[in-house]
Amino acid sequence: MNLLAQVQDHRPKEAFNLSNQRPVYSWEFPGYPHPSKVHTYEVHNVIFGISGSAKLVTDSGEYPLGANTVLITAPHTPRVFAKRDDYCGGSVLYLTEWLLGGSLMKEEKTLSYLFLGTTLFPKMPRPPITVFSMAPGTREFLRHCLEEIRRESTSAQPSLFEVRLIFLRFLHRLARDYEAEHGGLPWDDFRVEVWKAISHIEYLVREHRPFDSELLAEHAGCSSSYLQHLFQSATGTSPMAYYQTRRMQYAALLLLKSEDSVTQIAYQVGCADAAHFTRLFHREMKMTPSAYRKTYQSQSPD
Repeated sequence: MNLLAQVQDHRPKEAFNLSNQRPVYSWEFPGYPHPSKVHTYEVHNVIFGISGSAKLVTDSGEYPLGANTVLITAPHTPRVFAKRDDYCGGSVLYLTEWLLGGSLMKEEKTLSYLFLGTTLFPKMPRPPITVFSMAPGTREFLRHCLEEIRRESTSAQPSLFEVRLIFLRFLHRLARDYEAEHGGLPWDDFRVEVWKAISHIEYLVREHRPFDSELLAEHAGCSSSYLQHLFQSATGTSPMAYYQTRRMQYAALLLLKSEDSVTQIAYQVGCADAAHFTRLFHREMKMTPSAYRKTYQSQSPD
């Protein structure tokens, strides 16, 4: 089966008006008796059941969905609802770059795997679909969180800080249910040396420090060649490539949150000039910094 060749409806981030002022988009959909079109989203999609049942078909298999099922699809994953028996649910999309601030990778590893993993480690082998069951009470908790986000987002003086806190509660509850069903984190290849390296790379990015493979290996407690092997096996990429990716993702966050010029942000992430920064950013984000800001920064941040 090749659903990619049959895609009838591709939805980019812009189709949902995702921006620094509206980083989370959600809706509840009613039951439909007919199959859906083959469709993809450019962002992560979280679907949770409310009632009824359905069957989702992707190139990696078929997934039965029910009132207690949670489904997470990676970006650019073709899918179609081949069977829907009055299936009603909630659907959530979010701007990943906005969520990547802070220390989620260190403190909430399962949350990072489920909801940021494809963005953080695009070359890491992992299934495009993750399915698990909600614990009792989770469905209403999720619906309550989304209602709080909608209420805050449409208030006279919306606070993105409040929206972020509510959405992290939403994701944390789902991560906890995933752990309860699957027995913990699925990143078996992420040995302690890899986590130490990731944590140190986060420090380098936040503090605008240059990359040094020998110092990174020293921090991880192993040789540079061995760390290279472990890191490549776990993530599908090298420590240096991951550092470059995180630098540009951090730059994207700065473009969303600040009014600093592209040149100023280039210096903040350790680039010698705006031209070099633009080349690196385009390679990672598939658009220039100016285009990214114009697309996703709808107004001055609060």
